[in-house]
Amino acid sequence: MQSNRRRSYDWGTEVRNKKHRWPGPEVASQPRRFDTESPALAWLHEFASNHSSIPVTSEGTKELYPWLWNPNWDKTVDITLQGVKQLKGAAVEAEAMEKSLDSFLRCVKDRISRIRRTLNIVTAQSYFPLLSDDVLAMIFEFAALPFSQELGDEYDNQTPSTISRVCRRFRNITLSLPHLWRYIDVNSNLQLVASRSVNVGPILEAQVKCDVGDKKDRVIQLHSFMGRMVTQSSRISCIRFDLCPKMEEDFFKRIRRTKEFDSLSFPSLKELVLNFDDTADDFFPPHFYKEWDMPVLSTIEAHNVIPKFHSSEVYTGITKCSLKLDGIKGEGDRWQYRKVFQFVSQLSSVETLDILLHGGSLFAMYDAEATVLLPKVIHLRTAFPDADKYSVKNFFLSLRTPNKEHWVLEVKLDKWTFIQPSVDESIAKLKELDVVFHSEFEKPDCSLLKKISTLAQNLERLSVTYVAEQLRRFEVNNCKDKLPDMMDRLEEAFNENLGPESPHFILG
Repeated sequence: MQSNRRRSYDWGTEVRNKKHRWPGPEVASQPRRFDTESPALAWLHEFASNHSSIPVTSEGTKELYPWLWNPNWDKTVDITLQGVKQLKGAAVEAEAMEKSLDSFLRCVKDRISRIRRTLNIVTAQSYFPLLSDDVLAMIFEFAALPFSQELGDEYDNQTPSTISRVCRRFRNITLSLPHLWRYIDVNSNLQLVASRSVNVGPILEAQVKCDVGDKKDRVIQLHSFMGRMVTQSSRISCIRFDLCPKMEEDFFKRIRRTKEFDSLSFPSLKELVLNFDDTADDFFPPHFYKEWDMPVLSTIEAHNVIPKFHSSEVYTGITKCSLKLDGIKGEGDRWQYRKVFQFVSQLSSVETLDILLHGGSLFAMYDAEATVLLPKVIHLRTAFPDADKYSVKNFFLSLRTPNKEHWVLEVKLDKWTFIQPSVDESIAKLKELDVVFHSEFEKPDCSLLKKISTLAQNLERLSVTYVAEQLRRFEVNNCKDKLPDMMDRLEEAFNENLGPESPHFILG
């Protein structure tokens, strides 16, 4: 006879079957085991002794902190109020350990930085006495180079003075190196620097630049430095103007009003750099240097300005020239190819010529008609970012450099087919050719490059660089009289070597 009493569900069966163990999810990764090396045990024993009211032995730490030795200890706790109390106690102890270790770790990191800082000082003080004066002199000269500084393009004329104040030996060495004291700028003690290099002739290199203070203060500092610089004009070998006409318009206007600056003489000036970051919308800096007497000038670097000199002897004396036009001349005004060729045509002695003409900075219509012949050019670099392909082609047809031996040509690949006939005529005597294409390298390019190899029979080295998302480059070295044969292997080499994992390979 069945009982009419309803059976109730036993909610505790599952718990009892698991023997009151923690029914939570298993952790996928293996728990980290406690490192029981002596230093860790020693720290744990000290920690336990400080946090326990009774003496603790090394073995006793296992009883105090069983969860540290057993990574699965939390799963052995009964699901009872006592188990909750055990887990809470373990959590408090673990957090106390973490806090103690965190404080300890921060202290250790602080000591590491202090120790290493002192180590660098002590090492320098210990090893420098072992270096000879000649070695120290080489180190000091490198440290004082204007373009070896951290910023890369800043003069730091204070470096020699800083070195000279370290100790008596350093001072004696720096004072014995006159070439160390040749860089001057608006912050220089010009008389002091000049006096320390007086015995080696004209070696001073001046930078006219000021980017601190308000507009009025900069004008005063720049104008004052120009005046002080003139007192050493016979000893200056290089002047570098790093100016922004937008910011320094008042300085240029003041220079133009100062008639004394119109006819300065720099009898030892070999290099003149006119680096104008950008031009003002309605103002273009005057050619304040055009009347200067510069009988030995041989290098001119111009950025966003086409130099102008009244004396033809200045033009004919230049053997190295760099002309880069990538800024707008003025509001709605652009550079003209005709003006570029008027300047270049007067450089009858130039041997190294570097020209960069940005398409956005020049008139789209090519307006240069005359052909310019520069027979002494040996090294040529030409770059035409964003330039119209017709202008690039006409440029190569107008500029003749038949004796160049090294050419760096930078152009977009999609313009190459159009300008190639004008390029082919001028590569017969080349020994080194570096081509920079702003595009991805594709297999059809191989036939294009093979044609170059058949025209440039004297080539000894060829490099081709592709500037795209990934920079790719290949070189063909030691290739005189065998370039066509080596280029036959180009497509095969491209398949094998020039891929995402190997963006650079060399043939030969």
